[in-house]
Amino acid sequence: MFERRLNRAPYVLAYLASNVLAVATLIVVQDKEIARGVAGLFVLAILLPLTIRRLHDIDMSGWLALLLFIPLVGSGFALYLCFAKGTEGENRFGDDPLGGGPVTLPTGSMGLALSGSTAAPEAVSTLLGKP
Repeated sequence: MFERRLNRAPYVLAYLASNVLAVATLIVVQDKEIARGVAGLFVLAILLPLTIRRLHDIDMSGWLALLLFIPLVGSGFALYLCFAKGTEGENRFGDDPLGGGPVTLPTGSMGLALSGSTAAPEAVSTLLGKP
C-alpha cells in the first residue's frame, strides 16, 4: 500500500474526495465531536497512504507525510504535493507512474480502489487517427 509512486492527478482527486467526504460527514452527523473524529479518519485513511506514494514520486521519504499533522504547515505541504512535478523516469521507489503502466489508488480500510487502464492511450490514439 505504501510502496510505488503516485503522480499528481490521482493525488489531487483523492485529496479533494477526502475533503468532500469530511465536510459531508460534518454536515450529516449531528454530534460534532463524533463527526470530527469520523471526518479525520476519512482523511487519514485516504490521504496518508497516498501522500506517502506521492512523496515517493518526488523521490522523498514517506516519513515526511508526518508534516501533514502540523497545523498550517500540513496544508501548505499538501498544496505543494499537488503541484510538485514527480521524478522523471525510474527512481529508488520504482518506475515512473506516467510511464504507461496501470495506476492504482489503494485506500486501505475504505475498501475503495480506483485504477487506470493502459487501454486508454490506445483508445485516444485510435480516435485521433494515429497508429
